[in-house]
Amino acid sequence: GFVSGGITFATLVPMRSIPFKVVCLLGMNDGEYPRQDHPASFDLIAIEGARKGDRSRRADDRYLFLEAMLSARDIFYVSYEGKALKNNQAKPPSVVVSELVDYTSQVFESVNIIEHPLQPFSRRYFQGSDLTSFQKHWYNALQEKVTAPVFIDNDLSMPEELELQSVQQLISFFRHSGKFFLQQRLGIYFDYDEIDLQDTESFTLDNLERYELSDSALKALVKGEDIMDWRDKMVASGFVMDGSNGKVYLDRELQHAQNIYDSLGAYLEQAGKRFQGSVILCDSAVQGHLDHVGESFALNYQSGVLRKRHLLEIWINHLFANAAGLNIETISVSRGKGSRGKDRAETNRMHPVARDEAIAYLEQLASIYRQGLSSPFCFPPETTFSFVETLQKSEDVAAAREVATRKWNDGDYSEGKDIYWSRLFDIPQDLDNNFVKHAQQVYGTLFSYWEEG
Repeated sequence: GFVSGGITFATLVPMRSIPFKVVCLLGMNDGEYPRQDHPASFDLIAIEGARKGDRSRRADDRYLFLEAMLSARDIFYVSYEGKALKNNQAKPPSVVVSELVDYTSQVFESVNIIEHPLQPFSRRYFQGSDLTSFQKHWYNALQEKVTAPVFIDNDLSMPEELELQSVQQLISFFRHSGKFFLQQRLGIYFDYDEIDLQDTESFTLDNLERYELSDSALKALVKGEDIMDWRDKMVASGFVMDGSNGKVYLDRELQHAQNIYDSLGAYLEQAGKRFQGSVILCDSAVQGHLDHVGESFALNYQSGVLRKRHLLEIWINHLFANAAGLNIETISVSRGKGSRGKDRAETNRMHPVARDEAIAYLEQLASIYRQGLSSPFCFPPETTFSFVETLQKSEDVAAAREVATRKWNDGDYSEGKDIYWSRLFDIPQDLDNNFVKHAQQVYGTLFSYWEEG
């Protein structure tokens, strides 16, 4: 059944050097061809070393490639993965293909290497080039300019049970206004807890697990707990493995927590009070409380890097404290940014706000909160922060939108990959005038009181 029709599919094996008009070799990727030898543990040739005359799979594959090339009478076609599927990085072909290209480049003026588009609906297939597709449904789809419909085209009424009653509601909203709208307003939950049972025991911790470990260590240090007891508790809970591997993670994250705690020492002694009060916003009393309050400042600390959603939480609590009449600054201690700063603590300050101004700013946020429960409110913290930061430096809205769009799509954990944000908004289309107005209202005001250490 070797030669049974117009096209024959076969593997590369010896003694098949039968002439054909066209010979095609598919999947000639680097590392996959020539094939690697994987001898069994009882293979004496692998143990004692090859002798003259012993077969080598790599040498056989090199010969098979030459044999296949000599069998082609009109066309010799070779394909390989030129780009990685995940990150689109360039990938080299098999070493035998690279050698063939290098040799033919020395003999001929040009070598015909064709880079195919990844998707069948690429515009390159319908532009009259050598790569041509005749799929009408892809062609028709490319001719139409389709705009995605808005998630909600009419504002919803404000439910009484979601009226602003606490500062924590405001914080939860601004941390993730998209998730807050879908979950609290519509009862839609895209994410759910799922226990993934691994086949093998993990010897490493991911970023979230390392943060949880350092956060637990920092809380133990602040409470004055015995560190040895904390270590034993982490091992007993199964959070880290017993032995040298677990000790490495415990030591590393404990050191990060210790760096934060060392910077907290002087502040913790003075900020030992807990404040609880209320502020009248839009004729309604909004309750709130603050931990670690001193005579002239409120203290906020965390073991991780200060993200922009955390910054919004600090800002709202700071406005509440000053609107309630405390007239204090807020000191934030967190882990430093970047590779150089990750092993040290970073201290930032929020300057006091006059009581009338603090109430006015909170009423602005409360108004946005009400609007964000009537229709989806586009305010992804990281993306919005990049927009306002660029706008203040350049005063160029187009440039700010471009920077914000890159931030939206930057990385596997970007806001553009978040299922709640991506379901509600399409960036940069939704970075409209309404977005610009609210971004400047929130972050623009915050910048005038925020001082980075």
